[in-house]
Amino acid sequence: MPRPRSDPRARGRGAITAVLSAALGAAISRTDLLVAEIEEAFRKRTWAHRHQPRGPEMTAWQRAAAFIDGRVYGGGPPGRL
Repeated sequence: MPRPRSDPRARGRGAITAVLSAALGAAISRTDLLVAEIEEAFRKRTWAHRHQPRGPEMTAWQRAAAFIDGRVYGGGPPGRL
């Protein structure tokens, strides 16, 4: 039997969906940024671009590991190298 629309649990599902949607959007944005930084780091390690200054993209692989599995660094941030 379907629940009536005035059921508080039905209203709560919309809020949960909104929160999950926002979290998914943030995760996708962060993933896109990490992929772009890893690609840039790879490009700078090629012979043709070896003289370009290196920046924070060189540690993107560490941030990606922590993003995928937060236990990589014992639950703490990866820190700067």
